Amino acid sequence: PLIIHVPGMEGRKDMYELTQSIDIMPTILGVLGIDTPQSAQGKNMIAVLEGNEEPNEYVYGFSRGNMYIRSKEWKYLLRNNGQEELYYLPEDPLEKQNLINTSRQDIIEEQEHLRERLQTWSEDFS
Repeated sequence: PLIIHVPGMEGRKDMYELTQSIDIMPTILGVLGIDTPQSAQGKNMIAVLEGNEEPNEYVYGFSRGNMYIRSKEWKYLLRNNGQEELYYLPEDPLEKQNLINTSRQDIIEEQEHLRERLQTWSEDFS
C-alpha cells in the first residue's frame, strides 16, 4: 500500500491501483506542481487518481536475487535458484497455492507472458 497525505486535498480518496516505490518521486513532484523529468520512471499517482494518467498494469520487484512481476490478478516470482512460483491472487491472496506446475493451458500462457515481461524488465536494468 501507498498512503499519501496531500495538504489541501479534501476528504479521503482510496485508490486500488498497483503502485511501487518509483511512483513516489513523480507523485511528490506532481503535488508540488513540478513536471516529472522525461528520464524518470514511475507514475504520478495523484494524476492516476484524478483520471489524468493510466495506472500501472504491472509492477516489478527485485530483492536478494529474486525477481517478481505482479498484476492485479497474478504474481510470478523467479527465485535466484531458478525456482518459479505463480499465484492467482483473487483466489489465493496469501500465496499458498503455487500454480507453476499446472496443466491448464490458460495458466501456462499467463505464466509464459509474465516470464517474458519479467525477462524484458530485468534486461532493461542490467
